[in-house]
Amino acid sequence: MDPVITIERPEIPEEIIGERILLRPWQREDAPALFEIIQESRARLGAWMFWIEDHAELAHTEEFLLYSVTNWMTRRELGLAITDRFSSRILGSSGFHNINWKVPSLETGYWIRDGEEGNGYVTEAVLLQMELAFNVLNVQRLAITCDPLNTRSRAIPERLGFRLEGQMCNHMRTRDGRLRDTMIFAMTPENYRARPLT
Repeated sequence: MDPVITIERPEIPEEIIGERILLRPWQREDAPALFEIIQESRARLGAWMFWIEDHAELAHTEEFLLYSVTNWMTRRELGLAITDRFSSRILGSSGFHNINWKVPSLETGYWIRDGEEGNGYVTEAVLLQMELAFNVLNVQRLAITCDPLNTRSRAIPERLGFRLEGQMCNHMRTRDGRLRDTMIFAMTPENYRARPLT
């Protein structure tokens, strides 16, 4: 008989403060700002992210945020707004998904609004999440997946010391129907503590 594992909802801070950014859970009131950001960044983000089609109208974004708030409360997914620490301006999104609290293992993803690419905000956000995952939540695995052609996205795990575990060939199709691969990066507590400081 398999052992019974009791899973408790972990305590997670409502604000994760970095040098320039603040990570916080999405709120329902964020809908107008988030919808506007998605619209202005649609062409660039849409090349890589299928969910962009789910935000054709403000009502869709409102529905997404209601879902995000509920998932935060149940710890099913942990969506995080990336905001400017000093102005509170929303810069992008990150968070934890594909969560298995029995391990525990998490996956993170991220995107940044048009005009803020290359400023290091995503790197800072992922570093803050790594610290939370390994120093607070005692996570045993943190993963990042991406299209190998998305050079900006793959540069994050490569820069931060994640290990490339493999590449799934013809894993899915792009929005225009082409086959694409998916790279799988991961970090364990041992990798986290042994990585060179950035």
